[in-house]
Amino acid sequence: MEAKEKTIPDFLTGGGEMGALIRSLDWSKTTVGNPDAWPQSLRLAVRIMLDCPFGMYIAWGKEYIQLYNDGYRPILGTTKHPQALGNCSRNTFQEAWATIGPMFDAVMQGTPVGFPDFILHLDRNGFLEECVFDFSYSPIRLEDGEVGGVLVTVIETTEKVKTAKALKENLTDISLVKAAIQKSEENLRNTILQAPVAMCIFKGPHFIVDLANDRMFELWGKPASEVMHKPIFEGLPEAKDQGFEAILDGVYTTGKTFTADGIPVTLPRNGVIELVYVNFVYEPYREADGTISGIMAVAIDVTSQITASKIIEKNEHRFRYVLEQSPDPIVILKGENLVLEIANEPLFKLWGVDKGAVGKTFLEILPEMKEQGFFDMMQDVYFNDKIIKGIETPALFNRADGTKETLYFNFTYQPYREEDGKISGVLVIASDVTRQVEVKKQIEESEQRFRMLSETIPHMIWTATPDGKKNFFNKYFLDYTGLSFEDLKGDGWQSIIFPADLKIELQKWHNTLQSGEDFNMEKRVRHHDGTYRWHLTHGIAQKNEQGNIIGWIGSGTEIEGHKKFAQELEEKVKLRTNELHIQNETFKQAEESSKQGSYSFNLTTGKLAYSDNLFRLIGYEPGEFEPTLEEFNKHVHPEDRDYVTKAAEKVVASKTSDEWNYRMNTKSGEVINIKGTGRVIESGGEKLLVGTLQDITSDVKAAEELKEKNRALEVTNAELNSFSYIASHDLKEPLRKIQAFSKRIIEIENFSEKTQDYFNRIISAGQRMQNLIDSLLDFARANTTELIFVPCDLNTIVEEAKNELNLSILEKQAVIEADNLPTINGNQIQLSQLFTNLLDNAIKYSRPGINPHIKITSSIIEGKTIEHPSVNNQKGYYAIDIADNGIGFEKEYSQKIFELFQRLHGKNQYSGTGIGLSIAQKIATNHNGFLLAKGKPNIGSTFTIYIPTE
Repeated sequence: MEAKEKTIPDFLTGGGEMGALIRSLDWSKTTVGNPDAWPQSLRLAVRIMLDCPFGMYIAWGKEYIQLYNDGYRPILGTTKHPQALGNCSRNTFQEAWATIGPMFDAVMQGTPVGFPDFILHLDRNGFLEECVFDFSYSPIRLEDGEVGGVLVTVIETTEKVKTAKALKENLTDISLVKAAIQKSEENLRNTILQAPVAMCIFKGPHFIVDLANDRMFELWGKPASEVMHKPIFEGLPEAKDQGFEAILDGVYTTGKTFTADGIPVTLPRNGVIELVYVNFVYEPYREADGTISGIMAVAIDVTSQITASKIIEKNEHRFRYVLEQSPDPIVILKGENLVLEIANEPLFKLWGVDKGAVGKTFLEILPEMKEQGFFDMMQDVYFNDKIIKGIETPALFNRADGTKETLYFNFTYQPYREEDGKISGVLVIASDVTRQVEVKKQIEESEQRFRMLSETIPHMIWTATPDGKKNFFNKYFLDYTGLSFEDLKGDGWQSIIFPADLKIELQKWHNTLQSGEDFNMEKRVRHHDGTYRWHLTHGIAQKNEQGNIIGWIGSGTEIEGHKKFAQELEEKVKLRTNELHIQNETFKQAEESSKQGSYSFNLTTGKLAYSDNLFRLIGYEPGEFEPTLEEFNKHVHPEDRDYVTKAAEKVVASKTSDEWNYRMNTKSGEVINIKGTGRVIESGGEKLLVGTLQDITSDVKAAEELKEKNRALEVTNAELNSFSYIASHDLKEPLRKIQAFSKRIIEIENFSEKTQDYFNRIISAGQRMQNLIDSLLDFARANTTELIFVPCDLNTIVEEAKNELNLSILEKQAVIEADNLPTINGNQIQLSQLFTNLLDNAIKYSRPGINPHIKITSSIIEGKTIEHPSVNNQKGYYAIDIADNGIGFEKEYSQKIFELFQRLHGKNQYSGTGIGLSIAQKIATNHNGFLLAKGKPNIGSTFTIYIPTE
């Protein structure tokens, strides 16, 4: 059979060298696509471009793919042609894209762009040169009104501009300039006169015919003598009042190019006025200085094409017959209101109307289509001569029974024309593809879910043909095995199965293919590291609506860890069982040793359970009776039953834990004291009241004994208070008299030296006795005084202590320095006594010959950093240091010095009662704090008061 000769579309014929080059390229490999599928607007633009004698250029699509004619080729130069053909404009004009790119983008939005004598720097001959052009960018619109590309008309004016510039600057001989201008104009005239399409130049605002070629005269139907050098509508009055005056005025005044396709115009032909259809372009004609002096027109007679379409329309009755026979909905809607004129039966059925709808408007029949945009699309077709197509487009119908139904269609809306070519309506051809869309969506959704799932889950997913040949493996499968799809497809997967397992699997797989039942098997699969690991494989058949197997899908899950885990779990269960046994025994021992038992009361079923030791608490052997609520209440002391019932009901209602004390009767009749606890938990969908019962009989007895001891202590305290009163009044008064009379006797009597020594000793002993009584009273008050805490400024308290010790400070010339101390909550009197005692102690135990120097500082530290049994690790503490340079003490006495009546030195060395530091420690304790001391002999001592910050 002979090879069929490749046909060339009509619009690609001619065009000289560039036409041949365009036809030779494989456009199907570009984003423009195969020329047979090019839209009508692109075809027309290419036809005009190839026939045009001056430079024209098309940039198509979002990538601005380039097509151009012979007249444009010199503009590209040797470095850009022929590589530019079929290439992206951005790549071709990289050096100028920052300038022209935004212009292209503006045209793609529907805005024409044009400039005279526009300067661009282009690399077109191996170097960057300054070039000047007159150009216009016009949008090429698709049938739906969207812009598909850019049509560029361009004339290089580089030499003209250079000549004009030279003239202006008087840089060349004027005759040479004139000659250059004349040569440029002659070239343009020759180009127009020799053009294969109709071309002319109109000059001035009256559009005087300045130049036209023979093809233009043929189109006008007039000889040159009747139109040359005359206004066009004077030489061609037949074209007047057909709208061309306004178009020419618009181009002349705005400088914007005007393009039109298939425009009807009446012109004289052989003495008779005929209707002619023309595609034409009006381009502003500019002088060297950029001013518009006229219009350049290019026209193509397309009457034969339009006439052919008219002949087709004359056969409308045939179309109507076909319309009636079509299984797809077809309708003709007439006029701007889209009145139903003719439709076939599938259309009436689709719309849910009968033939009575003929004569009604589209929106009267289907008002819901207004909001869905279908009416606007039809209007666009009618008024703007467009063809609009839809693929799988949804439409919502309001049915007569009140329901709503969404259907999907492939449709075409195209103008319906009368014999004269005038659009009189819209032809709608639709195909209901609802079922296909639904099936397609289901398939797509299913495939998408499958792909997404298979590529994300950590399982080996595979599919197979009906005869069992594997034809898909997911990414995890490939990664796991380290093999490619080519390695695994068909029977290649068998290479990764452990040999001993493969024979079993092949037999099972054969049986599954015969029966259509599910496939399940545990087997070992080779990992990419060469090791075999256990997998669980599962496969199921995929069936169509008729129940026939159309494929298989399966998964493989590694269970190596599960296998090992099962073995380990078995060992752990044994170990845990043993541990639980030990724990149970330990729990029983704990219950017995603490005299405690536990219970569980199911609030849902009413079932009560005791632990073994709960039986023993009330004198029974474990399991001696069936635990019930009634049996429990029998053992509760009659006077406490109501209290226990209400307490338990409160716990159940509030769902909180609580504890309560009551009495129970044992089997032997003994009354024991019980502390019960309870709280509500949920387990297995049931509510349980669980808790413990503890025998606290011994604790209750101990509490009673403690109360008795407290009462005895209160009596003792009362006696101590009486003693304090006696010590304060009855004992101190005789001491004062003994001291006073002894001093008086020494003053008035002349005794021997030995007798005076006796009296001095009496006075000194009395003073010591008085000091001891005062200290004992202070210590007693530190224990019994009711404390009222208020904010206390320690700076003020230190000053009060210094005033109290003023004589001692002056006597020993002591220096007391204090930093800015904090304000703390405390008892003003006791804190004053605390600082007085500590400062007095520091002054008293100074070293001989060295003046006391005492430094008081403070800081805040965390409790957890302090080593003391009374410290609270969760609190912060004020740490107030009182450091001196006195006699100090050995480390082993750091605690002993706070004991009552403890003295480290004889009474003759240092005076004192041995109670002052005990009082200071007691006051610190009263403030929830404590007192620590450290010292070094003959170096000094530091006493630190710790008081909580809160």
